[in-house]
Amino acid sequence: MSLKENKGAVKVYPTDNGYLTISGSDFTLLLDERTGLLSSYIFDGQKIINDYLKPNFWRAPTLNDEVDSHGSLWWKQAGLDNLTAERMATDTKTMEDGRLMIHQTIHLKNAFGDLQMIVNQIYIISADGEVALNNRVEVVGDATCLPKVGMQMHLPRDFENLTYFGKDAENYPDRNAAGTFGVYSINALDLFEQHVVPQDNGNHSEVRWMAIESPQNPIGLMVTSSVPFNFSMYPYSDQILTQAGRINQLEKANFMTLNVDARQAGLGTATCGPGVADQYLLMDTIYQYDICLRPYPVGKQHPAELYRFQVPQTTELMNPIPLTPRPTYRLIKKTTFVNPPAERYSANANVALMDGKKGVVGDYYWQNWLGFNGDDMEAVIELKEPVDVNMVKIGVAHKPEGWVVWPKGAWVAFSKDGKKYTEWYPTEFPMFNKPDPMTSLGRVEARAKVDVKKVKFLKVKVENQGILPKWHPNAGEKAWIMVDEVRIEN
Repeated sequence: MSLKENKGAVKVYPTDNGYLTISGSDFTLLLDERTGLLSSYIFDGQKIINDYLKPNFWRAPTLNDEVDSHGSLWWKQAGLDNLTAERMATDTKTMEDGRLMIHQTIHLKNAFGDLQMIVNQIYIISADGEVALNNRVEVVGDATCLPKVGMQMHLPRDFENLTYFGKDAENYPDRNAAGTFGVYSINALDLFEQHVVPQDNGNHSEVRWMAIESPQNPIGLMVTSSVPFNFSMYPYSDQILTQAGRINQLEKANFMTLNVDARQAGLGTATCGPGVADQYLLMDTIYQYDICLRPYPVGKQHPAELYRFQVPQTTELMNPIPLTPRPTYRLIKKTTFVNPPAERYSANANVALMDGKKGVVGDYYWQNWLGFNGDDMEAVIELKEPVDVNMVKIGVAHKPEGWVVWPKGAWVAFSKDGKKYTEWYPTEFPMFNKPDPMTSLGRVEARAKVDVKKVKFLKVKVENQGILPKWHPNAGEKAWIMVDEVRIEN
């Protein structure tokens, strides 16, 4: 097999089980038509990718991330640890040189179905098996600050032999002075530090290329990008790394997780000092990055030779990301309360319910929560202009150790003139089956599906438990409800 040998045109055809099969003389790819994600990569009869090649914006929180004001509380609230992909549009065509181009748009939603990112992707797939992918990501949801921006894939478990051109030491943006540039070979298992509390580590920055091989596989995989990138690699799933409280709770997976990241947020020192400095935060709304995968025969080609071939540039082919309906924020004119919120939890009460700022459970002094001690919340929100409404979402907290408990219920009503209102629409809360009612559920949303037109007034009622329930250690004391946002969608 010679470098960049011409092997004709790439073939593409749909299958009966919802996948797009893409093939050349030596390889077969499967693209999930529902999600738009590459789900299988077989080269010369050898499996290269075990699971989806997916856009990734999550890292297992470090101890600093857990307490940083821009850290994991916000990431979890946006649902970055559990995003689901849905392909919205696609266009496939064969280029003049036989390469295949796939242009698609993917929506990434959290567990509640809220749209968080729109990803515009262009695949360029060559007949020799090279896969180049260009991503443009627009952040449209609740994620005001990201832990990372990149791609993640699962490789076969025996892909442990790693060679890369970059820095030899672990690096993050705010810890990037260490390390010496060079070509290094190492067992990938040695990159991961076994902290007592499992967390993200082992990131290597300013990498030009990396190559992963297996003693049992004659095919290796080279990974590169048009610009220096970050990578990390470990024999665990992100889910296990995130959930494990101690090192003995880590369970090795039957695959190797490979992260290839264009951007990585800093770590800061929030456990004992300042959080992440502003210049190391990821707070942009648009990100663009690429990745290129090149399989090669082990012992016959050196990845440094493959690096000479540039990643195909497709920026000029990117279509503008289509406009997508967003939640209607900042339409609020004023709020009138039947029972005003408690003084210490009443900051910006006139507009707080529709300022687009979600609260972090436990940090009620952040001016994002309105608190009511033993009282219901009943308020009339006047909007600046009439709107159509299809959905109303009311954000509440459940953290019993702080005497903040689940409300009995929540309702909404609408009016065009502020005098004559519709009947009350009940909301639905997510179902949580926790054996211990003292378990904190964090922030959740009550939702009401409606169909009202040109309304200018919204009446909201959230009914307090009144007193702490019998299962609470302080049963009989006044219960708190905390409400942060009333969101309307049309």
